[in-house]
Amino acid sequence: MKIRHIFLCAGFTAVVLLACSKSGSSDVAQDVPQAASSAPAEAVEIVLSQGVALRVNSSFCVAEKNDTGAVTGVRWNDTLVLGERVAVLGDSAKYVYAGDKAEYDFTPVRRDDGREGFLFSSQLAPAGDLAVVIDERAVLYKGPRNTDALNTILPVKTVLVTFPETERDGFVQFQAYDAERQRYYRDNFIKTQSLSFGNGDVQSVILLHTANVLGPNEVIRREALLEAAYNDYPESVYAAEIRMLLSGKDVEPISLGSLWINDYDVNVWDNPDEKGGKVIGQLPRDTEVEVFEATAESYTVEGLTDRWYHVNSPVDGWIFGAFLRQ
Repeated sequence: MKIRHIFLCAGFTAVVLLACSKSGSSDVAQDVPQAASSAPAEAVEIVLSQGVALRVNSSFCVAEKNDTGAVTGVRWNDTLVLGERVAVLGDSAKYVYAGDKAEYDFTPVRRDDGREGFLFSSQLAPAGDLAVVIDERAVLYKGPRNTDALNTILPVKTVLVTFPETERDGFVQFQAYDAERQRYYRDNFIKTQSLSFGNGDVQSVILLHTANVLGPNEVIRREALLEAAYNDYPESVYAAEIRMLLSGKDVEPISLGSLWINDYDVNVWDNPDEKGGKVIGQLPRDTEVEVFEATAESYTVEGLTDRWYHVNSPVDGWIFGAFLRQ
C-alpha cells in the first residue's frame, strides 16, 4: 500500500493523537479517551500536509505575543466548518489557551481565505475523502478483516475523513469525531458499504449537524441552514428527514402491523407536509403498507383530520392517515 509523503516531523503523528485533557470554556469540548484504538499492522501511516476539521465549530485560534514578538499563548478567534480543509504550516506545539489558561497541543494552519492561526491538534485530521455513515449498524474494525470487528457502532450521519490508499477488501481506514459519545476515532477501519461518498449526502449532513448545535436564539440561522441542506442537495439520502425538521412536526415510533390503502391513487409524500412536501409516488387502492412511525399530532388536510404515517414498504414515504385502513 502506498504511504503518504511525510510533511511534518516524525513526532507529529503521536502528538496529534492526544486529546485535550480538559476544557473549562464553552467553545472547547472535552475529549474522551478512545477504546481499542491501537493501529493494526496493516494500517497505513497517515501524516499531515493538509488537514480537515473533524468537528462542528472546530476552534480557530490566533497567537498572543509578548513585546518581543514571541508567541506566549493562543486565544479563540473563529470557528471552522466540519470538513473544512486547511494547509498545515508546521509542527504542533504546546501553548496556553486563553479560554481556560490550560496548555494544549496546537497545530499552525492557513485557511483558504489566507488567514493563519492555530487549531487544537485533536480536532484536526489529515486530508482525505469525506464520507458519511448511512448504515444504522456501522461496525468499527481494528483492521481490514471481518474477524477484526470491535464491539462499537459508529452513529449514522457521522462525517468521516477516509484515506483511499488504505482501502482493502471493502474496508477503509478513517478518522472521525463521534459527537454523541464525545470521542475521536483515529486508527480504525469501517466497511465502505456503510458509507456514502456522495457530495450531496456529505454536505447536507454537515449543514444538518451545524444547524443542530445552534441555540434557541438562533432559529433564523438554523432554518436557513436546513433550507440550504434541503434545496441545494435534494437528492441527499437525508432530504426527507431534513424536510421534516423544517416542517416542525414531531414523530413517534408506532407499531400497527399492516395497513391498506382505502382510496385510488393515494399520494406518498417525502415528508408529512402537503404544502411544503413533494409527492414521490402514488399507491393504488388495497395496496398493503408497513407503518413504523407517525406524527405525534393530528392534522387537517382537505377537511379530513388524522395523523401522517411513515411507511417503508412498498415505498418509503408519508401517507395521510385518512387514506389508510386496518
